[in-house]
Amino acid sequence: MRAPSSMTHQESATHEYGVLEEAVPWHAIEHQAVVNEEDLFYLITIASFIKSASGLYIHSMVKYLSADGEIANWLEHHWLEEELQHGRALARYVLTVWPQFDWDSVYEYFFKEFATTFRDGALAPSRSLEMVACCVLEMANAGYYAALSGMTQEPILSLLARRISEDEVRQYQNFYRYFSLYRQVENTSRVQVLRTMWQRLKLLDGGDSVIAMKHVYGACHPDEPSKLRTYRQMQKRCRHRMARYFPRKMGAEMVLKPLDLGLRFQHMTVSILGRMAQRFVT
Repeated sequence: MRAPSSMTHQESATHEYGVLEEAVPWHAIEHQAVVNEEDLFYLITIASFIKSASGLYIHSMVKYLSADGEIANWLEHHWLEEELQHGRALARYVLTVWPQFDWDSVYEYFFKEFATTFRDGALAPSRSLEMVACCVLEMANAGYYAALSGMTQEPILSLLARRISEDEVRQYQNFYRYFSLYRQVENTSRVQVLRTMWQRLKLLDGGDSVIAMKHVYGACHPDEPSKLRTYRQMQKRCRHRMARYFPRKMGAEMVLKPLDLGLRFQHMTVSILGRMAQRFVT
């Protein structure tokens, strides 16, 4: 692949569906800007693990929504492919900057534990509510990668994270569209929507990232005893660095939209919800 000479050429690292790993100018990474950034190493590596394992959840959703051919097809052939592309690109970044980290082996151990904790039946009780839960997930992902893009001075990482964030926003729009269609059919109440969104927000601070941190941190510190408190402290430290870059307004607007509130109430709550979204994501 011929070396691009500017960020204009680096923009070709994206595709209509996700980030194309083979189009990223890996040689242009400014290693010195990131190689000693331990927090960024954890944030990127954990994200690459979670993205790469997303097939468990998505295949579960495909089965759940198999009666609806349109959305099942989009989930399996577009959303899943985008998520796996994100995972591959993030993993490639880790291997390029930190080649001493044995990504494949550590991911294998992570996935074995992750798969045992995954509950196939942990989906929302209706199609509309699962769609709004996915809206919350995409809000969190969009904010996470926007913050990651903003906190780094390394241009290729900033580009990758920004493009992933843009993908997540577009995915959110698809889930919102499906939510709106299902909501009309199922006559879903605002209270049900709010309850589901709150439950999914709480899950964002749950076990998946802790399991990933456990395996990544353990691989980097093999002589230290395994302690959940250590993993949570590392997670908290890394997320604290991201907090100032989290797009609060965007996060609040993405949370508010499915609630279909009046403009006056939206203006009153956007700041509060922005801080809540930031708290659960970072």
